[in-house]
Amino acid sequence: MIFNLSIGLFIVYYNSMNTIEDIPDNICEDGTTFKLSGLSWKDLPITYHIDSSIKAYRDEIIASIAVWNDVLDDNLFVYSSTTNADLLIKMGTPIYEGALGVTSIKTYEQTDVIAESIIVINEKYVFESIEFSCKLLPENFKGPFDFQSVTIHELGHVLGLTHTNDAFTTMHEYYIGSFMQTLSEGDINGVLSLYG
Repeated sequence: MIFNLSIGLFIVYYNSMNTIEDIPDNICEDGTTFKLSGLSWKDLPITYHIDSSIKAYRDEIIASIAVWNDVLDDNLFVYSSTTNADLLIKMGTPIYEGALGVTSIKTYEQTDVIAESIIVINEKYVFESIEFSCKLLPENFKGPFDFQSVTIHELGHVLGLTHTNDAFTTMHEYYIGSFMQTLSEGDINGVLSLYG
């Protein structure tokens, strides 16, 4: 097996496609785009294990997984009590500085089939369970960050989605609000194109 992809979610930033002036103060996700990494799992469901370093966020992880499982009737992720699961979720220091979370994916050699994956949530930042909101964060937002929003985004990478430029999708590259607790039309269509 070889490492094929590592990708993360970064702190709030507005690019030239969606400046702060162009985005309403109160928004919810209505993005319609998606982008694929070119990788996908051969078999479902994907087994996941929660490392002891992150067990304080167990409820938020389970809620995040449920958001994706609802797309395909609970057929995407299933919990494993052993550490040799397909997906390990833990706290630590991601390979990218300034990333709230990073997903690393291994593929079977010379294929586009995912063999295993690790999500690392950055222990440097303060995470909370923030009530769902359609409010856009200010550009200089310093946290705390909504744990569930970050985890849902990283799970999208695990499934084979990559970043979009559409600020109204969960898979946007930057954390811009707790409305990312939901999936947009684009996020759902992306997963259905892979596994539906």
